[in-house]
Amino acid sequence: MEKVEGALQELRPQHTVYFDSGDSVGYGNLAVPLRADPCWPAFERLRCTASVLGNRESHFQPKILQSKLSGLNHPVAVCNLFDKSNRTVFPPSLTLDSSSVRGLEVTVGVIGAMIEITPKDQALLGFKIGELSALHWQKAEPLVQAEAKQLRSTCDVVILLSHLGLKRDLALAESTPEIDIILGGHSHNVLETPLQIGHTYVAHGGSHGFYAGTYCWTGSRLEGGLVPLRPKPS
Repeated sequence: MEKVEGALQELRPQHTVYFDSGDSVGYGNLAVPLRADPCWPAFERLRCTASVLGNRESHFQPKILQSKLSGLNHPVAVCNLFDKSNRTVFPPSLTLDSSSVRGLEVTVGVIGAMIEITPKDQALLGFKIGELSALHWQKAEPLVQAEAKQLRSTCDVVILLSHLGLKRDLALAESTPEIDIILGGHSHNVLETPLQIGHTYVAHGGSHGFYAGTYCWTGSRLEGGLVPLRPKPS
């Protein structure tokens, strides 16, 4: 963690915004944490602009979810995680401008979407899991598309922070031209440079902190690629 943070600290001053696409904590899926994860103070030191949760950060019980996120001190967006009253647990999207991010010269809409841990309609032994759990996930794609269309009218750039995996990100890029950039995770794919699907660029940086994506948005193109943060074990 210290080596990764040190490498990121060298890169951070060169970039206006810094996003995370989930699975940053050390404990496993649906695990109950015994202590606060060191990634959260590291993100604070790195001035993380916003993130989406990954499956490792998630839980269907609110108190355990709160414990997993203990120490988190930056904005989070998740459009498809709901409580029993069908209210979103986190904002579905965020709008960033010069009043909220120093040096930002455009208005940026940021949507968050993640893999469905306990889908509302998924059945197990005849019971719908999502109706039994305190929190449930709905299918991400329709909610992402609705948020993107809403943000498109007011934002210069629309970004999706996705923890859905590359296959679903590529499908969203093809079906949702309102999104300019998808910064994705979950499937551990390594894209040295972004893929362009129609108008939309899709970027994935692998897993386990081996790479960081360093990009520049020119107004119509996403330029840049991955930078190694630490060597992979042989």
